[in-house]
Amino acid sequence: MGHLTSELVHLLSGLNIVRKAGAPIHEQLRHHLQYLITTAALGPGAPLPSVRQLAEELHVARATVQRAYTELQTLGLIEARHGAGTFVVDFRRAVGSIEGSKELSAIVETAISDARRLGLDLRDLERLLHVQVRAELRSEGEFLICYVDEFDFSVGHTAVLIESLTDLPVRIVRVDWRRCRNGDREPLAALEAADLIVCAPYVFGPVNRMLELHSADVEGITFVLHDEVAAALSQLDPASRVGIVATRPEYMSWTSAVVTSRVVTAEEIRQAALTDVAGTEAMLREVDVVVYGSGSRPEIEKLLPAGVRSVELRHVPDPNSLIRLRDLVTRRIDGQALSHGGAVR
Repeated sequence: MGHLTSELVHLLSGLNIVRKAGAPIHEQLRHHLQYLITTAALGPGAPLPSVRQLAEELHVARATVQRAYTELQTLGLIEARHGAGTFVVDFRRAVGSIEGSKELSAIVETAISDARRLGLDLRDLERLLHVQVRAELRSEGEFLICYVDEFDFSVGHTAVLIESLTDLPVRIVRVDWRRCRNGDREPLAALEAADLIVCAPYVFGPVNRMLELHSADVEGITFVLHDEVAAALSQLDPASRVGIVATRPEYMSWTSAVVTSRVVTAEEIRQAALTDVAGTEAMLREVDVVVYGSGSRPEIEKLLPAGVRSVELRHVPDPNSLIRLRDLVTRRIDGQALSHGGAVR
């Protein structure tokens, strides 16, 4: 694949397009790349192959790859840089610059000019303005964090966030992005009141666009497969008959790749999508172990035959993301304390 790094070639060699999954190839490709970005296998700034290169590697049409890339760009996960290529966005950055009225713009321009004249660092000016404005706007004494996701099982992710920040004076509110998309004012009001918005990479772009005039930072966090799940997969008996149930057909590619990279089995791993209930039931009767996506749990519990072991592909916030988030929140809280003449923690 030409000039691509060996690490990227290795990752892309794991792209497992399941041609009988019942989902268009471009959707499988998009969700697989989205999974690699969400789990930091492809980190912020990572280069992606050209459309031609990836199409040749996967033996698919260029239009298929282009469509997947376009959808990822719409989600705000990747960006095309003229003359340089396509890259994963830095979804851990703050929201873009805020455009206000002419009067406010003039005030900001004056502050910038004065800072330059005095030889001050503009980054310090930016941080100070942000801290003081947020401090003035806040109506409560606590630091409000909104965690945004669009899956029901992300409640567990919120609990992990709370536990990691439990000794800090913060309040964490979970916001269902599906309600925001539908124009529900209650979750939107929570986002507008937040000091910090934390979200999964796959909703970072839409959240950023919707809140482009809001002054709160938006911080994307990545996820990893739970250690217990990784251990359970690697310790399966090689003689076991293993099946995979993807929550949706377009998730089959990444779900299959996660399982096959960790499971050693003498038999071919069976696959089914939960949307095909009859196919899922038939497969469950033929396996000893079923591995399924978190969104499938209620249905799997109903369909699971007696004696068949189940392993849920649970993911948790990446510890590195939590460390970075904790450092960010601590700095922000300390900055607000300083702006009010209080003591730094």
